[in-house]
Amino acid sequence: MKKSLVLLMCCGVLGGSAAEFTPIDPLADSAIDEKKIPVVTGAEEFEVEEPAKLNDVMVNVADFGVSPDKSDNTAEFRAAVEAARKQKASRMVLPHGVYRFASSDWLEFNGFSDFEFDGQGSTLIFSKPRDVQSCMFNIIGCRRVRFRNFRIDWDWERDPIASLVEVEKVDPERRWADFRFVDYRKFPQRDIRINLIDQVKADSTAGMGEGTFWLAPTGEKKWLGDNLLRVEAGSFNGGRMPEQLKPGQRFRMSHYYGTYTGVAMSGNVHLTLQDIDMYSCPGFAFHAYDGQHHWQMKNVNIVRKPGPFRPITVSADSVHITKAKGYFKMENCEMSFGNDDCFNVNDQSRTGIRRGEKTLHVVHRSGGFFVGDEIEFRNADYSPAGVTSRLVAERPVKTPEGEVWEMEFADPLPGKAGDRLILFNREQGSKNIILRDCYFHDNRAHGMRLQANDITVENCRFVNNAMGIAITTGYTLNSWCEGYGASNILLRNNIFSGVNQSNYHAAEKSPMVYIGVFLKSDPSPERTSYPIISRILFEGNRFVNSPGVISYISSGRDIVFRNNTVINDRPSLSGVAERGGVAADWCGNLFLVGNRWMKSEFMPLPQFLSGGAGVRNVYFRGNQLCK
Repeated sequence: MKKSLVLLMCCGVLGGSAAEFTPIDPLADSAIDEKKIPVVTGAEEFEVEEPAKLNDVMVNVADFGVSPDKSDNTAEFRAAVEAARKQKASRMVLPHGVYRFASSDWLEFNGFSDFEFDGQGSTLIFSKPRDVQSCMFNIIGCRRVRFRNFRIDWDWERDPIASLVEVEKVDPERRWADFRFVDYRKFPQRDIRINLIDQVKADSTAGMGEGTFWLAPTGEKKWLGDNLLRVEAGSFNGGRMPEQLKPGQRFRMSHYYGTYTGVAMSGNVHLTLQDIDMYSCPGFAFHAYDGQHHWQMKNVNIVRKPGPFRPITVSADSVHITKAKGYFKMENCEMSFGNDDCFNVNDQSRTGIRRGEKTLHVVHRSGGFFVGDEIEFRNADYSPAGVTSRLVAERPVKTPEGEVWEMEFADPLPGKAGDRLILFNREQGSKNIILRDCYFHDNRAHGMRLQANDITVENCRFVNNAMGIAITTGYTLNSWCEGYGASNILLRNNIFSGVNQSNYHAAEKSPMVYIGVFLKSDPSPERTSYPIISRILFEGNRFVNSPGVISYISSGRDIVFRNNTVINDRPSLSGVAERGGVAADWCGNLFLVGNRWMKSEFMPLPQFLSGGAGVRNVYFRGNQLCK
C-alpha cells in the first residue's frame, strides 16, 4: 500500500459506525508554523465576451406567426430561429406577451455566433406530452451569444409539478394512506405521478423544517374522489407507511423529478444568460454539460410566480453543471423553493471491477466517457493508481450476475482481477467557478454541492437549505459517481443561516457544511484516509443557528476556518450538545484562527471534536467566545 505524502500514516477505505469524538478546546492557542497554513486563492478572475454586433439584421418572431393567441407556438418559433440562422441575424426579438409551447420539440439555438435573443419581458409557458425526452430551451455550440429579458413557466393548470396535500386517513396496518389535495376541488391531472412526498412547515411553505421526513411510496394509486387520493406503500419501507405518518399532517407531493430540463446548454463558449426569471420547471432548471466554458448568469432567478400559492419551483437542481470545462460566473442570482440542490458542479466519474488485463466491468454507466478519451485510474480509496490509459472500446456483456458494461483500454490496468477502480476522465474539467452576491434558499436539498477545483463563493446568502452545504466527491454502486476531488475553494463573507434543517449527516453531528466523501452509497458510513479534498478556506463568514456543528471534515487536508462568526440565538431540535463546534475525522492540517462564537443561552462552549488518531496537525489561535 502506498505511503501518503501528506499527513496520514497510510491510505485506505475506512468503514463502520460514526466516530467517537473527543472534545478539544479551540479557545486555547497552540503553536502554529506559518509555513503550514495553505494558500487558497479560489477561482481566477475572467471575462465572458459579449456578442459583437456584426450587422443590423433582426428577426421578429411575430413575423413567423408566433402569437399569444395560440395554444402552441413551437413550430413558428423554430421557423423564426431557422430564418435567423440563414440570415446570420445579430438579434432576435419576441414582442412582449404570454406565449404557450406544448410540443415535445424544444426551442433550439444551434451554432449561433455574435447573437442576442431578447424576450422583451415576455412569459413563455411550456407543457409537454407525457414520457418524452425533452427540454424547453436547448442552446448548443454557440459562441458570444446572449439570452435575456424573459420568464419561463410550466402549465400548472393542466399538469401541476407538485401539490400541497393533507393526510386524511391512515390504514391501521399502514399499507396505505389517503391524501386530500388542499388547493384543488378537482385535481386536473387524473393520471397522477408521485415522485416524492416530503413534509412542509406548519405555515404551508415549501421550505423544509427541522424534524421532517420524506416518503417515496411505490404502490398503486386510486382516486376516491375529485381531490382525495389513496396511495399504497408498495415496496416502500417494507410495505408500510412510516409510523410518524398521522392524519392532519401536511406534505408537498412532487409529481415530477428531473423530467424536462428548462435550459439545456452544451458546448457553448462565451454564453450569457441575463435578466431571466424561471417560475417553475419539472426538471433541472439550468443544465450545462459537454465542454461548455466561459459563460455566466447575471440576475437569473428561480422564484415563485406571483399569485396563487405553489409549493415548488423546479423539481431537480436549480443549476447543474457536469462534464464541462469550467469558467462559470454567477452573479446577483436567486435560487429558491426547488426540490433538489440550488447549485451542483461536478465531473462524472465511474467505478468498476477489474476483470481482464485490460478490461473493466461497470454496472452504472455515468455519462461523459467516449472511446479515445484518456482515463486516469484511482484505487478504491481515491489514491492515485499511477496508470492512465486510452479507452479503446465499450460493449455490453452478460455475466452470471447479469448484464454489465465492459470497458477496454489500450494498456494493462492497475491492480489484480477483482479490484475496484475509480475512473477519472481528464477530458472533463468543471473548474474555475465564481458565485457572487447570490441568494440560495428554501430548497429540499443542498444550498450548494461543490465537487470541483478552483472555486470562489463570496457575499452569498444560504438560508433554509434542507441538507446544508457539501464539499464532496464520491461514487455509488448503482447510480451517480461524481467529482474528481475538490480543492482550492475560497468561501468568503457569506451568510449560512438555518441550513441543514433536515439534520442530514446526523452521525457526523448534523453539520451545516459537510466536507468529505461518499463511498458505495450516498450518504455512506465509509471514509477514505486519502485527502481527496484539500485547500479549503472559510473566511469572514457568518454561521447562524446551526442544527449541530458548523462543519464536519474528513478525507481532507489543509482546511482553514479564519475570522468567522458563529451565532446561535434560537433553539435547535437536533439535540447536538456540541452545537456550533467543528468536527473532524481522518484528515489533517486544520486551522481554526480568529473565529468568534457569540455567547447565548443556545450556544454551548465551542468545541473541536476530534475523531481520534486519524486527525493530525490541528491548530488553534485567537478564537474567542464573545458577548
